[in-house]
Amino acid sequence: MELNSNFIAIQGILLNLKHEIGDFTKINYQGGNEDKINKITTELGKYFVRKNFINNGEINKDYNQSLNDIVMFLAINTDFKKQPSFTVLLYY
Repeated sequence: MELNSNFIAIQGILLNLKHEIGDFTKINYQGGNEDKINKITTELGKYFVRKNFINNGEINKDYNQSLNDIVMFLAINTDFKKQPSFTVLLYY
């Protein structure tokens, strides 16, 4: 996985959001942070639509590898405050 324009663009989006909504490490997935989480997902979603990664609410299969790389990039660069509970993922 090499540095590419998608990583740089997403980094820019996340840096702008950090200035707007504050430090991401203070956001929990529960407990009154829904507006911040929605803002982050909306801005990333806009980028994915603009790049045609998502088309009509569906993942564009032509970009599966690019999306896999982006998800890996985000996961690797995430600062977990505590061990995530993978049982929560069973419901999504």
